[in-house]
This record gives sequence, C-alpha cells and structure tokens, in this order.
Amino acid sequence: MVSCVYSGAPERPLFWPIMSAMGMSYSFLPNAVFAAATGLEAPCLGASMAIRQTTLAEVGGFERIANALADDYELGLAVRAEGYSVALLMSVVRHNAGEKRISDFLTHELRWARTIRMINPIGYALSAITHNVGFRRAGCRCKPHGGCAGHSGLRHWRKVRCCSALSIARSHAGLVPCGYFHCVTC
Repeated sequence: MVSCVYSGAPERPLFWPIMSAMGMSYSFLPNAVFAAATGLEAPCLGASMAIRQTTLAEVGGFERIANALADDYELGLAVRAEGYSVALLMSVVRHNAGEKRISDFLTHELRWARTIRMINPIGYALSAITHNVGFRRAGCRCKPHGGCAGHSGLRHWRKVRCCSALSIARSHAGLVPCGYFHCVTC
C-alpha cells in the first residue's frame, strides 16, 4: 500500500477554506512528516492512497473499515497486520479545503481531534506543545529580558516552528499566515 502526505488548498478564496487549508499545511503536514521521519508512526493518509485490489480483499475490503472514525488509519493497520507494508511518499498532494461556514470548519476540526485522540491519546494530550498559538501566547506574555524562566528556549522553539511553517508556505502561495510572522518579532 502507498500513501502520500498532503497539504491544504482552499477551494475558494474565502476565510474558512483558507483557515482549513492552513491547518492542513501548517499543523497536520509537519506533524505527519515528523511522525514518519522519527518512526513514531507509519501513517496511512486518506487524501491519497493506493492499494492492490487483491490486498484490499485480503484485509476484509471496505466493509472492514466502513464504520471506522479513522478509516485510512484502520486500513493501514489491517494491511500491516497481514504482513504487508505501507509506504509513505513525500510527494505532497494538495487536498481541497471547501468549508463554507464556521460550522463546517469546526465539524471538520472536531472530527480530526477525535481521530487523533482515538489513535494516539498521549500525543493528543501533549498536542498543546505543537500548536503554535499556545506557544505564541506564552512567549508574548514573557518579558524579553529575563521576565520568565525558560523564555529563551521557548523563543527558540517558536522560531523553529515559524521557520518550518514559512518553508511550507513558500510552496503554497497565498496561504502565509500573519501570526507566524508576528511570533518572530514578539
């Protein structure tokens, strides 16, 4: 089985599709690549998967994963359980973000949060340290010259996160979030 990482592309230039695309590109994508590169996870990502029909039948077909919250993840587990491997290509596929309203956006985000909580409860609990907003807020509340213990480490971590987001943004014209630039100057 083969899967590809993916980034977000807004279906139209409106606020909610752009926010959703940014979430995919600046949060999901770096985390998925990090998990794969460090061996923490061997993800099977639903935006782009290829599997032989015979392998799919051997693992129970789509019926096996029909009611699964994380059907892509469950399919990857089933394939590995049968002794096959799942290859993750670093070719980035663009996934359309088409949320029209805030309710669509929040429903999508909630589903992803539930999926992560189900797959990796510890990672879900610790996800606060990978979300830039929390680090930005914590860093901005600290005084630049010694007002907070560990400030320089926090500042360094924010810069690393900003640089990774900006390097991804270079390949996605029009999706550079202003908050990432601001955190460098806090």
